[in-house]
Amino acid sequence: MEIGSLHKLEGLFLPLNNFTGEIPTSLWNLTSLRILSLSHNNLEGSIPEEIGWLKILTVFAVSFNKLSGAIPFALYNLSSLIVMDLALNHFNSSLPSNMFLNLPNLQVLGLGGNQFTGPIPVSIVNASMLSGITIPKNHFTGPVPNLGKLHKLSYLELFSNNLGSNSTTKDLEFFESLMNCSELNELVLTFNNFGGHLPNCMCNWSTHLTSIYLQDNQFYGQIPEALGNLLSLRSLSMDNNHLAEIIPTTLGKLQSMEFLSLSANKLSGKIIRFIGNLTRLFHLDLSNNMLEGQVPPSIRNCESLVYLDLSQNNFRGAIVHVMGLPYLSILLNLSRNSFIGHLPNEVGKLTKIDKLDVSHNHLTGNIPQTIGDCQSLEYLCLQGNFFQEDIPLSLASLKGLRCLDLSQNNLFGSILKDLQDIALEYLNISFNMLDGEIPRKGVFSNASATSLIGNNKLCGGISQLELPPCPINLMDKENIKTSS
Repeated sequence: MEIGSLHKLEGLFLPLNNFTGEIPTSLWNLTSLRILSLSHNNLEGSIPEEIGWLKILTVFAVSFNKLSGAIPFALYNLSSLIVMDLALNHFNSSLPSNMFLNLPNLQVLGLGGNQFTGPIPVSIVNASMLSGITIPKNHFTGPVPNLGKLHKLSYLELFSNNLGSNSTTKDLEFFESLMNCSELNELVLTFNNFGGHLPNCMCNWSTHLTSIYLQDNQFYGQIPEALGNLLSLRSLSMDNNHLAEIIPTTLGKLQSMEFLSLSANKLSGKIIRFIGNLTRLFHLDLSNNMLEGQVPPSIRNCESLVYLDLSQNNFRGAIVHVMGLPYLSILLNLSRNSFIGHLPNEVGKLTKIDKLDVSHNHLTGNIPQTIGDCQSLEYLCLQGNFFQEDIPLSLASLKGLRCLDLSQNNLFGSILKDLQDIALEYLNISFNMLDGEIPRKGVFSNASATSLIGNNKLCGGISQLELPPCPINLMDKENIKTSS
């Protein structure tokens, strides 16, 4: 409590500690305070009206605490405030419509991760110095106000609210006002109720814009060709909407693009070779659409890709073009398409890949031995194809493999016993033509983690598998092989 006697104190920095309890009332006597930072603690209680005594306060940061209640009216009258950071607390109630009338110097507003309700106050445009608005993970509703007077606005984060009304006319009126925000760098509108066609006015947004995140809304219609004019764009995400028609070729002009995600829409047509222009891409997700045709050879130019998901489309042809991309490490998912031909030997060039999924296509031939060169593999999904011959011996060299699914193929021969010596947590080899004795160790010792059904000539194994015992002569042959 004695801290209130430091009447000349101008800056108090106590973040990243383990303070508990309420903010002491004596602190509001520090009328010389310009900066008060109490973030990342465990403080509780509410902010009292006495905060209004700190007339020259410029920074008020109490994020990452357990503070609750409504924001006191006195805080809105601190005209010297530059930073108001209340994020990740338990504040609630709606914000008054006149909240920003007396905050002409406010530059950073952080209200995310609370329980605020109601609309964003239209008076926010009076805080004309605002450069950052972050109000995600609340319960804000209604339209976004016209923000055209916020000429210094650099980032706008509104994700995970209830903004918009899935309206075709009013939800995106504020898009046009953003043309006046010439410093805008990042726009995040994900997980809201915005609807309607994306307007062509987006082409007149800030030339500094690097990130647009619009996923999980109700947008429909075509992706605007005008987006190709935003040459600084590095991240574009529009997943889980109702966007249709073709991917505009103008996106090929965005040579700074690093992250492109358009999954779970209704996009159709082909991936034209423009994709090869995006040589800086490290994440490309076009999954769960209606795209068709062959994957263009130009995708080999995207050498920086670490994540590629083309699953659940209508792609056809061979898959050799996507093999050998040198930095693929997180995911290569080509599942649920109509790819044909062999799994090429070039698959062995994916030495850093963590998850490889080519399931539910029309691939034929053997599983190449070079799969054993993919030493970082943890998840390998090859089910639902027409692979033949034996399970390759090289699979046993993948010591970090956790999940292996070879089901619904035409594999024959005996089960590779060395699979019991690696770190497998799940194995599915059902519906093939495998025969012989089942091993008893490793993943084979857990019946719930092993699926073997649909192979009519398997025998032995642990009792929970309920398979017939192996014939004596078969067991003798296996013992001879083991001893030799």
